[in-house]
Amino acid sequence: MFYLASDLELPLVPPSDGSISVTKLDPEDAVVRRQMDMPHVAYVGSHEGCGCGFLYEPEACPEDGPAVLKSLGQLADYVERQAAQGSRIQLYAAWDGEQGEGTPVRRKVPVEAIRFGEYYLECGELLDIEVGV
Repeated sequence: MFYLASDLELPLVPPSDGSISVTKLDPEDAVVRRQMDMPHVAYVGSHEGCGCGFLYEPEACPEDGPAVLKSLGQLADYVERQAAQGSRIQLYAAWDGEQGEGTPVRRKVPVEAIRFGEYYLECGELLDIEVGV
């Protein structure tokens, strides 16, 4: 499960074939809020509808590469649009059912590392996404 958090309201993006989605949290996912320090939190899905489609493994699954890179690019574009509005963005991943468990490992990652699949968010990590660095 992938989640976005921001200090500003996050525009929702409805699910559609081949594109990312940004949707309201389900009530059972509300526990994820304690892992992030920004008030606006949403679920983000890849072209597959879940976080799995953000996993870029060209050696293991070369046939998935183009679709995954498209999802990562759309996620990076979304983050950059929010940053242009003055928003700070965090990205958090957790296995379903483990959203509120443990203390996340926190890292700073440039948005371009996300765009090109150079950095994969591990479950239990909280990324502060840097734009324009």
